[in-house]
Amino acid sequence: MTDSAGRHALLRYVLLQIPDVALAGLVVVGLWNWMGLPGWAAVAAMVVWVAKDVAIYPLVRRSFSLGESEWVGVGRLIGARGVATVDLSPSGWVRVEGELWRAEANGGEISVPGGTRVRVREVRGMTLVIEPDTGALAGASEDRAARLKRSATVVVEPPDGSRGTANQATGGDEVPR
Repeated sequence: MTDSAGRHALLRYVLLQIPDVALAGLVVVGLWNWMGLPGWAAVAAMVVWVAKDVAIYPLVRRSFSLGESEWVGVGRLIGARGVATVDLSPSGWVRVEGELWRAEANGGEISVPGGTRVRVREVRGMTLVIEPDTGALAGASEDRAARLKRSATVVVEPPDGSRGTANQATGGDEVPR
């Protein structure tokens, strides 16, 4: 954080603490006047209250910095990698950082098959503009139906030694011969 940004964050924090300190001051003055709180205790209570705000500032400073930090908002997703969950021609859905996002292929110029690894190029509102990730594995453009079929099929070996397959999606009870 630059010095200027640090000063702005401190100023924002102090300005937002003014109502808090004023309310605490009113409570302490009320306790002093109506409940007989000794003057030294009233001053000590205010010093402790302000010290609490000073001690907390380093923990919350980043939240008070101006502008959008790298961990807040959808802008942080630019450059992130994900997977197209459906065919994007030109729009659809992608999973990026474990979340499902509305996305469109870069400028609507290309079609991206479901299951393709993608990279976020820009953000428009709450829609991610994506492009195929050229750094992804070579099999990323494999036919989606073939991937689904392979992932839903397991090889089983019956007790008689013959070999067959069972479909997990339908329960896997039948073994074709």
